[in-house]
Amino acid sequence: MSPLPRYTNAEGERVRDELARQYKILRGEFLVRMVLVGVGYGVCAIYVNPWIMLALFAVELMGEILSQALLRGLDPVRSPRRYLAYLLSLVPMEAALITAAGLVWLQDDPYAKSIAVGIVMGSLLHLCSVRSMHLPLGVTGMATVSVVVLSINTAHWLDKGNLTGLAISTVVALAAFAYAAMAMISNNRMHRGGIEAAAAARAANVAKGRF
Repeated sequence: MSPLPRYTNAEGERVRDELARQYKILRGEFLVRMVLVGVGYGVCAIYVNPWIMLALFAVELMGEILSQALLRGLDPVRSPRRYLAYLLSLVPMEAALITAAGLVWLQDDPYAKSIAVGIVMGSLLHLCSVRSMHLPLGVTGMATVSVVVLSINTAHWLDKGNLTGLAISTVVALAAFAYAAMAMISNNRMHRGGIEAAAAARAANVAKGRF
């Protein structure tokens, strides 16, 4: 069985439309989003080595540029490898940002922990809203965030030898991810429902015009 995503022609048309709309949105907000993300890394640099934050920001910036290059005019039916590369391009981007938040969260400072949680929540919000337009991309991002958060959380509590803290924080994190995943799926259904309704209305208008 091929590991590459495969779509029928009918499914491919729907996915092409999703990807085209997502490209338009991501391209339009690129500069503002990168400035805000850069501010986030700058705040993280207050608590963690600035060179580490600069390196992580570079990973995210290069990932964004690569991702948009892959997304532009993407046809998953004709270019399944490029489509897979596009999905995977989100992994280092999300991993970089959540790693930055995790390193800040490890600092023994209540403000640092609040900032870290805020960054993770902001990332989940973006995944649930914009990235959820094409669900496989949102799922890829959500899985990446979950793995990095749970890994850092586990390492932190094991280092302290506090299994109770590990258990409680893991349950809370899993509940938050489950809620975010539910919101992502709901948003995806809403996006798809709106597009299908608009397509049906256009088809009805065309049909009326024939009579």
